[in-house]
Amino acid sequence: MSRKNKNFESKRTELIERFETSSNNAYFDVEEFEIIIEYYLNFFDTESAEKALKIAFALHPNNPELLIKKSVINFYKEDFNAALQCLKNFPNPDDTEMLFWKGKALVELDYIDEACECFETIAEMEQDDELFDDLCLDIAQAFHNERFRQISIDWLQKGYAFNKKNCELINYYAFQCTFLNRNEEAIKLLNESLDLNPYQSAVWVQLCENLLQIGKHNEAMEAIDFAVLLDKESYIIWKTKGELLCDIKEVDEAIDCFSKAKDCAISLSEKSECYFLLATCFEEKRDYKNALSCYQENIRLNMMLGIKDSESLLGCAFSMIRLEKYEDGLKICDEITNEFPDIEAGWFYKGEILFEFDRIDEATDCLLKFMEIGENQELLLSVVDLLGKKFLENENFENALKIYNKGVQINKNDDKIKLLLSITHYKLNNKTKAFEILKELAGRDTDAIPFFTDFCPEAKEEINLLLK
Repeated sequence: MSRKNKNFESKRTELIERFETSSNNAYFDVEEFEIIIEYYLNFFDTESAEKALKIAFALHPNNPELLIKKSVINFYKEDFNAALQCLKNFPNPDDTEMLFWKGKALVELDYIDEACECFETIAEMEQDDELFDDLCLDIAQAFHNERFRQISIDWLQKGYAFNKKNCELINYYAFQCTFLNRNEEAIKLLNESLDLNPYQSAVWVQLCENLLQIGKHNEAMEAIDFAVLLDKESYIIWKTKGELLCDIKEVDEAIDCFSKAKDCAISLSEKSECYFLLATCFEEKRDYKNALSCYQENIRLNMMLGIKDSESLLGCAFSMIRLEKYEDGLKICDEITNEFPDIEAGWFYKGEILFEFDRIDEATDCLLKFMEIGENQELLLSVVDLLGKKFLENENFENALKIYNKGVQINKNDDKIKLLLSITHYKLNNKTKAFEILKELAGRDTDAIPFFTDFCPEAKEEINLLLK
């Protein structure tokens, strides 16, 4: 169990150095091998841990403590059946360390009742231990799967009742409550933890996020500002503050935060995310040149990670359209529609560009494809407007009728589409239907009839008769 490590830290550095520089016939006792193996496992170096264990068994065959370590190594390798098998005929069935790792393996294998029995046995034996709260935390963390979150909380409550000053336990308790949308409870716990130790920057970040969940934006901003004061080199802190500023439309300040987050980022994925967030901010400012640059850098980083990012490709296409870089934009759109044919916006942007090149038939095909799969009402209505006008201009009234009927289905309250539908009906000699729609619109919009007659001047006399 992790609490055991508290007694080992002072020996560790010297011991590891001695082990790694010693010959194969050097002697180490069992406790020393335990420290060595745990050290390697802390770095997920199972290969070195196994080598140390092999030497240990050669010196101390069938030692029970080493059997536990063998089980732990298998656990780290995610071979949970093997981890359990190592403990099958353990000489001391009441050994708490053995029961703990047996319980953890059983959780991973979904034998929850058996796992709970192991943990309850440990708790009964160590309920008076001064580190009982640490034990409860260890057990709670074993139930990390979301299906067992309430079991985890039950153990955290036991530990909390034992010791209300264990910040690590309180923080994990708040974390679990957050996942169950118990934000008020999580906030209370986090504040308790910060009262005990206000220098926990990560806890201020978590508090910020919980406060946001219940709509307390001002308090959330105060929390993240405390985190900034404590750690100005944290990627997650600057990113969180930037996102908070975006929510309140402070875009310039958000850009500053995301830039700082980018400078603090360590991994490629973190840097990539920062460039994407910066791109969306520049897009919000209609600074499409900088938006495009950030989207392109995000794409480059994602390629290094082996990721095809559709959102950044779409951002590139949008920025290129706004910058009138249609040739480059078309290449990006081709990539989007080939790689992500189910993404509606790719077809929309491609159709928009093709219209700019006067490639009407290809553009129409793209936009009709968009209408087949599209769900974004705003974009769908843009397509209705764009295609409908093109069909009217080219006197392709049958297709115009299909498009405007689709538009009315999308938004039955859009009077502009209804008016264009009325005009289309008239052009197809469906005069009864045309005038039925026009009469409805004229009752609430005085500009409806002048607009209609601009398109259909030949209808003036018929309309005058209609209105008498």
